[in-house]
Amino acid sequence: GSTREKNIEDKELANFFDWFFEIGYSEIVFADKVILYEGDTERLLIRKLMTLPKYKRLSQQYIAYIQVGGAYAYNYRKLINLLKIKTLIITDLDYDKKLVDPDKIKKSYITNSTIKKFYEKFNFDNPKVEKLYKWYEEKKNIFDDGLIYVAYQTDVDGYSRTLEEAMLGKLFGFNTSMKLKRSEWKKKKRESKLKYSIPNNLKGEKDSEISLRNILNSTSGNKTDFMYSVILNGFVEKMEPNYISEGLKWLME
Repeated sequence: GSTREKNIEDKELANFFDWFFEIGYSEIVFADKVILYEGDTERLLIRKLMTLPKYKRLSQQYIAYIQVGGAYAYNYRKLINLLKIKTLIITDLDYDKKLVDPDKIKKSYITNSTIKKFYEKFNFDNPKVEKLYKWYEEKKNIFDDGLIYVAYQTDVDGYSRTLEEAMLGKLFGFNTSMKLKRSEWKKKKRESKLKYSIPNNLKGEKDSEISLRNILNSTSGNKTDFMYSVILNGFVEKMEPNYISEGLKWLME
């Protein structure tokens, strides 16, 4: 870019670093590894995963957990490179939530600026979802000589777009476009004891067909309750999404 663009970028970065040290994120400086995540549910899940035997080696290291909105994770890149700390960024694919059909999902674009910024740094197009799936498969989501790994949902996670969707999809062997009758969702909920919301029947219908996405849209207000129910009912290992286990395995190396 132009010098002017570079000056703006440097100014933004300077502001970012001021703020960063002001609120005491300096723990990153002493960490062995870093996990940047978006929401509380990610942190709850990962903290619990760390108690599993398979992540024992990782749990013995000092990990800095830093909650950072999707738009800002990229700003950490310079700092991570400066400190040479292996960092896992966990983020959501965030395509249009109206889409549930895998073919339509693949042809759509995402709004997640972290993924876009990393992608666009090395490519010059606005990527469609299918390109990002391929990119992931080819391990191009690893940057800066193996320092940064950007984890997000792929087709292997049932074409999901959020953590909770990937987890429920994994437990029930579902992808986003599959539907169940409302009565069947209620049965699954009873049997699993998981806390999620089931939307009402559609007008005039006795037992509506409801998709995983409908369930997630109704549950979006109480994601924390959902995650607690996963943990307390011992489902963490069973519901660990592929993109998270791949990311943690990489971080442990």
